[in-house]
Amino acid sequence: MIGYYTILVLGCVGAVVGNAPPYVQSAEAFVYAKTFVSEKLPNRKMDIHKVDDRPHLSFAMLTGVISGLITLQDDSVYLYTRLERVDQFIPYLWNKYDIVSQQTRSHIHDATQKVALIINLINSICGSMNVEKCNAEVDKRVKDSPFIYEPPANLLLSLGNLSVVIRDNEATINSIIENDNDIPYLIHNVETKEFSSFLTLVQQVVMKLSALAYRRFLSDF
Repeated sequence: MIGYYTILVLGCVGAVVGNAPPYVQSAEAFVYAKTFVSEKLPNRKMDIHKVDDRPHLSFAMLTGVISGLITLQDDSVYLYTRLERVDQFIPYLWNKYDIVSQQTRSHIHDATQKVALIINLINSICGSMNVEKCNAEVDKRVKDSPFIYEPPANLLLSLGNLSVVIRDNEATINSIIENDNDIPYLIHNVETKEFSSFLTLVQQVVMKLSALAYRRFLSDF
C-alpha cells in the first residue's frame, strides 16, 4: 500500500517494461501485510478471558507455530514431522503472546529498515510515472549498481511474494482467528502443499534478511 526514469532513458527501457520485476507492487503489498500483522499483534497484555483479546492470541499461535516450523525446513534429518512439531509448540506458545508479538514486530521493523534503500529509490525517481515504467527504471538502477541495490531489491521482491499471499488470504485468516480455529486449522493444514509453499516463502524472506545483515557487516571492513 505504499505506492511507486530523461526522455532518452525512458525510450531505452520501454522495450523491457513488461519484464521488470514488480518492485512497486511488492512495496505496496508489503505495507499492507505488515500493517495487517501489526494490528493483529498489538504490543499489550492479553487476557484469554476477554473476548476481544482472543483473536490476537489466536493469531499469535499461528505466527508462533509458523516461526517454529521454519526451523524444521532447515532440518535435513527431519527428526520430527510437522504435526509433531505443532504438538510440541502449542503448549509452549499458549502463554507466550508477548514474546511472539515482540519478535514478530522486531522482524517487521528489521525488514522495513533493510528495504528502505530501495523504497527510497522508488519514491525519489518515479514521481508520477505509471507502475510499469517505474519498475523498469528501478530495475535499471539495480542492475547499474548491483552491490548497493540488489540485496534490498531482492528482499523486497521476496517480501512482496509473501505479502501477496497474506493479503489474498486475509478473509480466511480473520475467519480462523475470530472463531478460535487456529489449532484445528494447523492440525489439518500443516502438511498440505499450500502450507508448505507458504513456509518456503517465509523461509526465503528470513534467509534474505540474514544475508543482507551479513553483507552489511562485511562492507564495514
